[in-house]
Amino acid sequence: MMAPKRKTTMSTEDQVATLKKPAVTLKSRSSLTVSKDSSTKAMSRKTLVPPPSEVGDLLIYGNNEAGQLAFEDPSVVKRYPFVHPVDRIGGHPIQQISSGGMHSAILNNQGVVWTWGCNDEGALGTGKEDDEDSWKAKQVKLEDVIDVTTGDSHTAFLTKTNQVYLTGTMRDASGAFGLERDSGQVTSFLPFLFLSNRSKDPNVVKDRAVKISSGYNHFAYLNVDDEVHLLGDSGNGQLGPIPVYRESGGRFGRTYFLQRRKVHIKVSKTSHKLHHFSDVWCVPHGTFVKTKEEEHERWFACGNNLKNQLGFPPAEGQEAGVQWDWEEVVTLRDKGVIKIVGTQTQTMALTSDGLLYVFGHKEYLGLSPEAQEGCTETPLLHPICQEGGVRFADVSCSSNNATVAASKDGQLYVWGSPSSSVVCTEEEEMEAVMQPTKVQSKNTGLYDIFKVSAGASHALLLGKKKPQVNGTS
Repeated sequence: MMAPKRKTTMSTEDQVATLKKPAVTLKSRSSLTVSKDSSTKAMSRKTLVPPPSEVGDLLIYGNNEAGQLAFEDPSVVKRYPFVHPVDRIGGHPIQQISSGGMHSAILNNQGVVWTWGCNDEGALGTGKEDDEDSWKAKQVKLEDVIDVTTGDSHTAFLTKTNQVYLTGTMRDASGAFGLERDSGQVTSFLPFLFLSNRSKDPNVVKDRAVKISSGYNHFAYLNVDDEVHLLGDSGNGQLGPIPVYRESGGRFGRTYFLQRRKVHIKVSKTSHKLHHFSDVWCVPHGTFVKTKEEEHERWFACGNNLKNQLGFPPAEGQEAGVQWDWEEVVTLRDKGVIKIVGTQTQTMALTSDGLLYVFGHKEYLGLSPEAQEGCTETPLLHPICQEGGVRFADVSCSSNNATVAASKDGQLYVWGSPSSSVVCTEEEEMEAVMQPTKVQSKNTGLYDIFKVSAGASHALLLGKKKPQVNGTS
């Protein structure tokens, strides 16, 4: 049975961005060269994302409309997590998971990636257009992968030699516009080498990456020189302030935005010195970067800010909407943030202490019943974490305003919109879960959950069997 095509709609944020996009002019063509070859620098530096020592079993739940649960029948719905047989995905323990909009990717401890789900635009990287059995997990033909990230219709791979491969496509309000800037192809069905300091191919970016991150339709990487580069859809300001018009007049084509853009943030308004960076996270329509400083941990953000989901309100005299310039999220300074995720209108920041800060549209943030309306001004410490409350090990968000999180004691929590199958419920009709709720099911009782990843209507989990289940206690 052939998996269905993905549905494409123009979000409220896309409409706002289309109306408000500024007319920036490129000063000179020389500015297209944004980075020097870093192959001779920091050669001994290790990747920011080393192979995790913690591995586990794969659990999945949600909706299977495009085969993302690895079932042939698209009508299958799993309300609670089930254990995916490891022999169907290589037989090795899993160390990384990533849920795309309608596809799934896992990385095992042998450096091998397996994918399944919607493949109409090549996001699986298995080379089969309109594959009738895309619901079956297949191995991606890459070796020594240490991290994998997914967007709505693309997948990115980071190798232990600091190379980056991409597959699939990027989309904007007008549809798909590709990943390979000069290939003339709208879709890549096999991973292509995007970044390497070893390749002699002039189309390959000469650089070494240490961290990758994917938004819905944009991609970011941090390199060995502590620089962040971005590419993809810029319609919501997620690439920062970049020119869209030629000096001679006329708008650049969409593939222009497939050329990487270096993030420039001045140390101060009067300084010519630029910040270096130590981390980057993409949310659906925005980007967060962490500066590399000895005195303070500082986060800057750009992108869609219609609901204050970047962590700050619009500047005085300005309407809420797209934030084109990088702005500091002051409330996150020195909080020890290690991960940032989000929905289209909400964002969550997880700290090394397991605290969860939330910001954006209050509905479905899991706040108290009397605080469900309007938008936050700045990030708030989630009530469930206050006064010695729950401490989280991982968190992820569905595009449909739902959240799934793993506590440090291995419990699975969910909350959010009823439109998302990520919210587990016993009811036949999906209902909103307005407060963080512990999932009580057979497999959540057997496994300690330590990693989560939510797609549009499904979620992947990593868990370890509890000692008593193994008969060791």
